[in-house]
Amino acid sequence: MATEETYRESNRRLHRLLGAYLVYWAWMNRADCVWLKRGQLMSFLQLDRFQDKRLEWLIEDLIKPFPYNVRPAIDKEPIFSDLYLSRHKIPESCCFGALTEPDRLEAFKKNGLLVGRPRLPSEIDMLKILAVLEHGIGDFDL
Repeated sequence: MATEETYRESNRRLHRLLGAYLVYWAWMNRADCVWLKRGQLMSFLQLDRFQDKRLEWLIEDLIKPFPYNVRPAIDKEPIFSDLYLSRHKIPESCCFGALTEPDRLEAFKKNGLLVGRPRLPSEIDMLKILAVLEHGIGDFDL
C-alpha cells in the first residue's frame, strides 16, 4: 500500500471512531445534529492546521450517519469555524448568512432540530467508552 493510501486509511479509521462516538452521543442526548468547534476537532485529530482535504475526508467518512453538514466560515475567510453534522436535512436558514452562534442555534431550534455539543475525549478514552458499552460491562453514561 502506498504511503498516501496508508495515511488515508489511518485517517478513515479515526474518523469512523469519531463517527461511532458521535452517533452514540447524539442518540443518548436526543440530538438531531452535533456541533463541533474547529479547535475541538483539531485537538482530537491532533492537527496543527486543518487542510481542506482533511475536512473533505472527515465529511466523506461520516456521510452515512450524518448525511448533512454545515460549515460556517470565519469572517468571510475560506476557513470553517464550526462543523454541524446532522441526521436530518439542514434548512437553508441555518446555513447561510452572518449568524452568531446563538442565532444559528435558534435557527436550528425553530426548524425543529435539536443541536448538541459533545465533549470529545481523547482517541484512547473514546475507544474505552465504546468498548465498555459494546461488551456490556458499563452503563450508558457519557
